[in-house]
Amino acid sequence: METIPAQSAPADVVGTSIVFLGVFDPLLLQPAYLAENALLTDSDLAQLRYQFLAAEIAILNLPWMQVVADPTKLMAATTTQSPIVEPVRDFIFALYETLKFRRVTAVGLNHDTHFGVRSEEVWHKVGHALAPKDDLWRRILVEPGTASLLIQGKRDDEFQGNVNVKVEPSALVHPGIYVNVNDHMVLADLDGDRLVKAAGEKLYASKARSDLIVAAIKELAQ
Repeated sequence: METIPAQSAPADVVGTSIVFLGVFDPLLLQPAYLAENALLTDSDLAQLRYQFLAAEIAILNLPWMQVVADPTKLMAATTTQSPIVEPVRDFIFALYETLKFRRVTAVGLNHDTHFGVRSEEVWHKVGHALAPKDDLWRRILVEPGTASLLIQGKRDDEFQGNVNVKVEPSALVHPGIYVNVNDHMVLADLDGDRLVKAAGEKLYASKARSDLIVAAIKELAQ
């Protein structure tokens, strides 16, 4: 994928995905099933691209959404063309309501942000601030750089799971930084319906926390 020069990039290139982990039938993404349950408009059905791979993975692509289903995961994501999360949220939660067999054991709310920095010097400055090199890495490696950093935090609500933050050089914007915030939610009693409902209610709070994390990393680039 071609990178965007930082000076030409929009303020942020953002995306959101909602992931259900559990037990799923990939055939639920068949266009006939989606039409029967009124999950997509006629216009969407006319332009969707549907693939069924290796008898276990179904992929549905629309200009505003990508959906992937396999026996253990159901994921719906915004696209770079349309980063608006509301229609994606509405689709995946409506799809869940149509399932006759529901077994969700965990939910992930994922927020992706690519942002440009003004120079490669600033790019390296952020990497060194997140992962200092002088005390250890410069003694044992030649020109060490930050390729990927993963920080894990505990949840501050009633759910088990973690808030995982990954920071890497951006593959879309150069020089730029990519931040992924994975809000991983699990219920001890594995009440899938309750978990899914709570995930929908927490989506905006999760995005707000991601925005705060990104803002803190951006401050390192000042």
